[in-house]
Amino acid sequence: MPNRRELGYVSSGNTPTVVGQYGAYGIGSGGTSSSITVGGSNYNLYTFTSDGNFVVTTAGLFDVLMFGGGGGGASGRSGTDSGGGGGAGGVIEQSIYLEAGTYAVDVGAGGASNTIGLGSNLNSTTRSFGVGGGGTGPEYNTTRNVSGACGGGGAGTNTAAEIIGGAATNAGINGFAGGTGVAGGSNGNGAGGGGGVGAVGANGSSTTAGAGGAGYDVSAFIGGSALFKGGGGGGGSKNGSAGAGGSSVGGAGGAGSSTGTAAAANTASGGGGGAGAAGGAGGSGIVYIRSKTSAVANLSGYGVASGGSSSTITVGGQSYTLLTFTSDSTLTVSTAGLFDYMIFAGGGGAGDSQGANNRGSGGGGAGSMATGTIYLNANKTITVGAGGARGQTGSRGTQSSIQGIVSAPGGGGSSYVSDAFVAGVIYGGCGAGHVGTAFNGVTTGGLSSVGSGFGNNGGNGVSEGAGGGGGGCGAVGSNGVTTTGGAGGAGYDVSTFIGGSTLYKGAGGGGGGVTGGAGGSGIGGTGGSNAAGTSASANTASGGGGAGSSSSFQGGAGGSGIVYVRFKI
Repeated sequence: MPNRRELGYVSSGNTPTVVGQYGAYGIGSGGTSSSITVGGSNYNLYTFTSDGNFVVTTAGLFDVLMFGGGGGGASGRSGTDSGGGGGAGGVIEQSIYLEAGTYAVDVGAGGASNTIGLGSNLNSTTRSFGVGGGGTGPEYNTTRNVSGACGGGGAGTNTAAEIIGGAATNAGINGFAGGTGVAGGSNGNGAGGGGGVGAVGANGSSTTAGAGGAGYDVSAFIGGSALFKGGGGGGGSKNGSAGAGGSSVGGAGGAGSSTGTAAAANTASGGGGGAGAAGGAGGSGIVYIRSKTSAVANLSGYGVASGGSSSTITVGGQSYTLLTFTSDSTLTVSTAGLFDYMIFAGGGGAGDSQGANNRGSGGGGAGSMATGTIYLNANKTITVGAGGARGQTGSRGTQSSIQGIVSAPGGGGSSYVSDAFVAGVIYGGCGAGHVGTAFNGVTTGGLSSVGSGFGNNGGNGVSEGAGGGGGGCGAVGSNGVTTTGGAGGAGYDVSTFIGGSTLYKGAGGGGGGVTGGAGGSGIGGTGGSNAAGTSASANTASGGGGAGSSSSFQGGAGGSGIVYVRFKI
């Protein structure tokens, strides 16, 4: 967890600001309101346990502590294997600037057995701030290493590829990876624990499953007694002792032939892995927003920084310096203050076609988007996410971020069905389209791990037909229709942020088929028409096009992300 601090503000130009110990806080309403005292300061606290609206009546700073939904624990195969614990929903804590208006608060749902948790977010028409849901553990022949904000635990099984715990999409910032299960010997060895927001999940052993990773004590933010959120689910153990849930809020794993325990609602924790049985469901997320009652003021002072490629722009009659980052670099802050950001992660790669029965592959999902206004008083590392590679299983794009503050998860990759990920896709910031075949009766496209406002789901595939389009930042991917691939979901027009002519980023790749689907907004990779899918261009944050059917064609790679930072002049 990044350390919080008391913030002071300085002026950029002639704009008045409040300078001092407390900083400048706004006034809002929504959720369940209460008065709290933390560290000698008084706050109004607004707690959201379900979707709602946060209404800002006076613009200013608000402290936000947000958790995504926990991932479900994995089931054990055919009554013999041990399922890994579900990863906790991710966490993000930051002071953000909100203008007067209404912001939709989405609280991420916990995942069912073998299903990722969904992200939580705070959105308006011009702002998006959020965090992803937790991953799920590997289930035999349907899921391997499904990453999330916190990774799911690896299975206890004889299949070595399935014992590895899932990665955390922004490790050490939003959460931690899952633990490793045990292979070899007999089936049913201890599975790994799901990652928590405070620590990695523990590894399993031949006799004991791994415990879930530790959560985070939110009393540092809301006051009162210790209260943990975001614990990983414990691993299951068919032949030994089950793993405990992280910080006593993650679901405990099952032992013998029992199901994993579900995490409670609003704990943002992973479900326990099953022991030859179903895993437990993850707990839904929670969103806390607070403002100091002793420091109410209007704040509009911007800072000064350098880095990337600098230009002067005008948006809505206001002049800005725009810093554009197309590769990893440093944002050098010379004057502390507010900065607007817009971040896109790398798009997902598309899988190759199977080469049989007219099966086209699904398009890659776009990298997700995050935008808002933050206070910075120190230099920050800018990470620009790479696009996912193509392959039998298209790789997920990697996240883009402003060091320790905000990040956007990468797009999902589509899968060659014999490698059998959940529903033939890898979940991501935007979900990938499903390959053109049913697997375990499922043709549903991949889910966005962060929810509306950041990314969208992939389109459905057609059994023995075309692949679905990858989800985009602006719309869901289209479904495949018989042998015609679904179009990729639309991207987002960044000219609203950088000015100038229409320019799209973050579109989904088209699905492959006899006739390939179009890439979203003209920038997503085009699905192959009985041919290879095309790759998305660099810095478009878009998904690769799915491979066409009827032969062994290759899918297209995803495009890398991009980061914009601006300040008023």
